[in-house]
Amino acid sequence: ETVQVLARDHLNDVFMNALGIMGAVLGDRVASWIDPLTAIILAAYITRVWGATAYEHIIAMVGLSADPYYLQKLTFLSANHHPSILQVDTVRAYTFGKRLFAEVDLVLPGEMTLRDAHDIGESLQEKIESLPEIERAFVHLDYETNHRPEHRSSTSNYG
Repeated sequence: ETVQVLARDHLNDVFMNALGIMGAVLGDRVASWIDPLTAIILAAYITRVWGATAYEHIIAMVGLSADPYYLQKLTFLSANHHPSILQVDTVRAYTFGKRLFAEVDLVLPGEMTLRDAHDIGESLQEKIESLPEIERAFVHLDYETNHRPEHRSSTSNYG
């Protein structure tokens, strides 16, 4: 990605310099109004290109949700990951730079051992992180769904 950005920047530099030189030469030899007109065209071009680039980066940084089709794909992948999964409680995916962060909340049997639950969660995390669109995945394991969203309660048993 960095090489592509640098290549686009160098191409813009070549274009801008060539147009600037051409405008200066034509303004000096043909008509004096060509040079300022070229400067206006270059300024408008720079504004448009950098504005589009800024918009693209702002969208990537604000945590825009992934499209519903991709969320369905993650839900299907999670629900069919292991036969012990009782329910997929929540699936979220949102932009993080050029890729996505994913969060999946699974419901497993309450009597399942910690070792087994951990192995299911970790293997799902690795499977999701192997997808090309995913930067990082977080898998939360629970044994029930009748609760408020995690980390939103003002009271806690652990401090």
